[in-house]
This record gives sequence, structure tokens and C-alpha cells, in this order.
Amino acid sequence: MKISIVIPVYNVEKYIERCLRSVISQTYKGPMECIVVDDCGNDQSVEIARRVIEEYEGDIEFRIVSHEKNKGLSGARNTGTRIATGDYVYYIDSDDEITADCIELLSNEALKHEGVDAVQGATVTLPDDDEFYSVKRYEGVEYIDDNGWIRREFMRINDCLPVNAWNKLIRRAFIVDNRLYFREGIIHEDQHWMYFATKKMVDIAFVQQVTYRHYRNGESIMKSSGEAKSNKHWGLILEDVMDDLRGESEGEEKSLALWKYGVILVSRYSDTDVYRDIYAKYMDMMVALGDCWAVTFLRMWHKLNVPFTRVLVRRYLKTLSKRYE
Repeated sequence: MKISIVIPVYNVEKYIERCLRSVISQTYKGPMECIVVDDCGNDQSVEIARRVIEEYEGDIEFRIVSHEKNKGLSGARNTGTRIATGDYVYYIDSDDEITADCIELLSNEALKHEGVDAVQGATVTLPDDDEFYSVKRYEGVEYIDDNGWIRREFMRINDCLPVNAWNKLIRRAFIVDNRLYFREGIIHEDQHWMYFATKKMVDIAFVQQVTYRHYRNGESIMKSSGEAKSNKHWGLILEDVMDDLRGESEGEEKSLALWKYGVILVSRYSDTDVYRDIYAKYMDMMVALGDCWAVTFLRMWHKLNVPFTRVLVRRYLKTLSKRYE
């Protein structure tokens, strides 16, 4: 089984060597390629990557692919995925690293469950670990072949299926056949991708050992983008999600999605055309769902637009969502 590791690179000269050396240290004995996507940064990241790769003597096939212009993280991942030749794709953010046995552990699980769409590993976040990417709730759950279960777990508001695209060994044909490429030009791209990926995901396996070290640093895209940009891009994501939900038949997954994204909507709302349109669509779907209390709370919040009402609506929606957990 061949593995394709995809590493987007943009202004990470402090971290790229650490990332690449973690790939070089892999214990996996099968065929493996590593595609480094140069996304037109303005520091020494690519020069450092070239040096590390030139010094390497081993069986991993390294390639550096350069964009003509900056396309963002989504575009870089899409480029790597399209030219990958492996059976499975594994994304790494270039300021993070993987454990030496990462690919071996995940690929063993993929071999055990032949053709599995994704294998999710455990993550440690540094310097201060948290539970956001945790898979502890799935201890004892090695393999699930139930799309409804996968969708419900992703739609949970608390302790949900990890949203990150990295630290998942993903069957390349699953991505390509379902056209599950990342939406370009936005941040929070993993949130968008996972919503649509879990609609198609037939099965998933879990590895409880830590396979990925995620570093929080003040220079990351999320830290540097600012609240206004973050909210704007969440609006674009919500717009796509709400448009998709309008076409879904009534059911448990649709209800859960409305609770989950309703919480995000009331938390991120801004008085723009995009958000006003999303709000109207959301209200229509809540009315159709028959939840009069949720409709009343949302209308009250929208009219008053005060922090107390916003908190009230958020807590109410979280409480309602638990009925499906």
C-alpha cells in the first residue's frame, strides 16, 4: 500500500525542517512519497526543504511542486492530492510534525480494514494540550462502517469527531471519486471539507496512539487572519452548508446539523448580506422542523442583537442538541 504525504509550505522557515525530519524518521516499510507544495511564500522555507531533501538518503520519494501564485492552504492540498500516486493521502501542516510510527500505525489499521475511507489518529497539542482534537471518546471503537453514525458523531456540538483533515489517512479514490477537494480562498477549510466528506464517508477506523503533534503558534493562519476575516469566511461556509441542508430530507442528521450550525450562526452573526441570507434560510428550515421555541429565541436575538440574548440562544440550542446524543 503506497502512502502519499502532502505538505503545503508557506512562510514556515522556523518549522519546515522539523516537519520534514519527522517524515524522514518514519518506520513504515511500504512505498511512500512526500509531496512538498511551494505556495509562493517570501521566506527561506523552500530553500530549507530542498536542503533537507537533498541530504536525505532513503526510500521515500520526495517531490517539490511550485505554484505560480499563492493559492492558500486549500489550493496547496488540492495540488498535492491531484498529483499524488498513493492509495492513501495524509496531510501534514508544515508547522506540525508526526511521530515516527505514525504512518505505520495508521496504515496497519487501513490494511486490517481493507478499503476503509479514513483512519483517524490521536493528536497531542503543544505547548498546552486540550481536548479539541481528542479521540478518547472512541476508546474501544476500532472500526465503524455506518455513515449515519459518522454523520451523527461529526454533528455533535461537544466532543465531536475531529474536524481536522490532517492526521487522517484518507483513501485517495474516496477524495477523487467524490470530488472532495478543499474549497479554495477560505480559512476554516477543514470545517467545510469535513461537512461534505462525512456525507460520503462509508467507514472509518481509529488509532488511539498519538500519531501527530499539533503546535499552536502566534504565526499560524488562524492567529493572524483576525476576527473580521474569520467571521466572513465562516459566513461563506455556513452559506454552503445551509444550501446543502435545504436539499436534504427531514431526519436525525438534518436536525443535528441545524443545531450544530445554528450555534455557529448565532455566535458569528454579522450584519452583512451573506449572514442575513443565511439567517433567513436557517429560520425557514427551523420553522419547517417545527421547533417554535428555537424560532422564537432566534427572532428575539436577531431583533435585539444583545450579548445576553446571544448567550441564551446558544445555550438553548446546545441543550436541544443533546436529545440526539
